[in-house]
Amino acid sequence: MKFTRLGNSGLMVSRLCLGCMSYGDTTKGWHGDWLLGEEDSRPFFRKALESGINFFDTANIYAGGTSEEITGKLLKEMALRDEIVVATKAYFPWRSAPNAGGNSRKALMQAVDDSLLRLGSPADMAGAALFLASPLASYVTGQTLIVDGGLSLG
Repeated sequence: MKFTRLGNSGLMVSRLCLGCMSYGDTTKGWHGDWLLGEEDSRPFFRKALESGINFFDTANIYAGGTSEEITGKLLKEMALRDEIVVATKAYFPWRSAPNAGGNSRKALMQAVDDSLLRLGSPADMAGAALFLASPLASYVTGQTLIVDGGLSLG
């Protein structure tokens, strides 16, 4: 496997990343019946790790957060934490309520706290899905608070 630096973070990641949107509980979120549950996901994580992949991507809204739960559980079982990098995202509303989504400081800090609980360990990089409709200043401020607060290395 070839590795590369992840931006200016200093992290070395595999040039291939396992996207984890396909893993989760079909009864949660908006993904429908094409998700793979924990046991069906296990061979994909094992093969990725055996192939040298150390970079895994998920998001707080994938399968109502259950993608993060499965990702965290399987990586804890199969990998050494210091050898892998987990990226998660925040922005999209995770429920229909005021402040439950977006790039405000409050929403980002809550999303990071919730993601860390679901993943079961600190995420190496908590990236926000940035869209043109999102105010850049809010995004930068939120990311700075997350990194300065020790919740992310990226």
